[in-house]
Amino acid sequence: MKKIILIIVILTLGIVSCSKPRKENKKSKKSNMTIISKKPDILKISYENYMKQRMDDTRRDILPVDVVGQMQEAWKSEIAKLYNLLLGELSDKEREKLRLDQKEWEKKVNIEPKEKKLEKTEKRAIEMARRYDKIHKK
Repeated sequence: MKKIILIIVILTLGIVSCSKPRKENKKSKKSNMTIISKKPDILKISYENYMKQRMDDTRRDILPVDVVGQMQEAWKSEIAKLYNLLLGELSDKEREKLRLDQKEWEKKVNIEPKEKKLEKTEKRAIEMARRYDKIHKK
């Protein structure tokens, strides 16, 4: 009888301990959603600084399983947003130059190892954010 109770207690503890990380994952996803939904106060902060703040928050919320991969995706998302914002602001000639520049950059980055990709993607996003801020200061 004691063995059966001991087995039930051990199984219950195993089930409870396995279910806790799933709840933490849901919490981190919810907090990440609230961070993304914040809008920048354009008068007080540049897009570059706003983007850096959001990416720092994202870096803190990511689980340590695949930090590099998840941050890579987050920075790629920022580049896509900035690319579309810049296309809307630039003249036809500048748009074409941006398209060619972006294709060339993507070819170069795809050759790099994962850690270098993250570094170069982050630099590219910051560079594009500065360009966007420069257009809006005029």
